[in-house]
Amino acid sequence: SYLSRIFKQKKGHTITEQVNRTRIEEAKYILQDCDSTVSETAQKVGFADRSYFYKVFKKQVGLSPSV
Repeated sequence: SYLSRIFKQKKGHTITEQVNRTRIEEAKYILQDCDSTVSETAQKVGFADRSYFYKVFKKQVGLSPSV
């Protein structure tokens, strides 16, 4: 869509990538400061699929969320 193209031109990444970045930042906080499991954290930040959460987290952070 037009909005997606403009967003990518201005930011250098897609809207989905931005949403995932925001979710992963929140997940990092939850994993460090709360007693939530990785699965609970994935759900709390909006990832319905735990495997996809692991993949996105590892890509952005360089570590698995369980480390």
